[in-house]
Amino acid sequence: MDIGAGAIVVASAGIAAVAGAWYLVRTRSLSVWRTMGVTFAALGVLSLASGRVRWAGRIEIAQAIAIGLASGAVLYILTLAFFRLARRWVALRRHTQSLYQHREGISPVETLGVAAFVVSPGEELFWRGLVQNVAVVAAGSVQGALVAWGAYVAANVASGSLPIVLGAAVGGAAWGTLAWWSGGVAASLASHALWTALMITRPPT
Repeated sequence: MDIGAGAIVVASAGIAAVAGAWYLVRTRSLSVWRTMGVTFAALGVLSLASGRVRWAGRIEIAQAIAIGLASGAVLYILTLAFFRLARRWVALRRHTQSLYQHREGISPVETLGVAAFVVSPGEELFWRGLVQNVAVVAAGSVQGALVAWGAYVAANVASGSLPIVLGAAVGGAAWGTLAWWSGGVAASLASHALWTALMITRPPT
């Protein structure tokens, strides 16, 4: 399958845009929810327009969504367990509290709506739907998934936030694996959206 110059341009520019958005959030004190919401709304639309996004190539979409929701719940439980074990990690606690404090001035409904229903789907459409697809075609199935995961973590390092980077590393591995195994983004999108919704409504702090 040909990668397509347009898909490469969108993927490359999108990775830079994500890192740049995180940099602006960190250095200019912009709203993380609104900044990343606009960024991933745009990238999600561009990813769909690229024609590279697949929903579930190896299993039925309904099955993929069910598996994704179950994995999102499990990932949330594991996240709670991790935060309990790491409660003495002062830097992580401080960064997490700072991240949740960015919700000030934004209604809980808007925060949940943007995070779970704009950012999470946009991330999956872009990172697992477009970037991972392009990387898999260029480098092979497993290698491409690993390259996409590495790019996802690297772009989130620009946030300078421990919980964001850790979430990208662990969550990205889980969602990338779901997309790789199912052949599309339906499972990873469902997992990511549910995990995010739970993290917003019942935070681990």
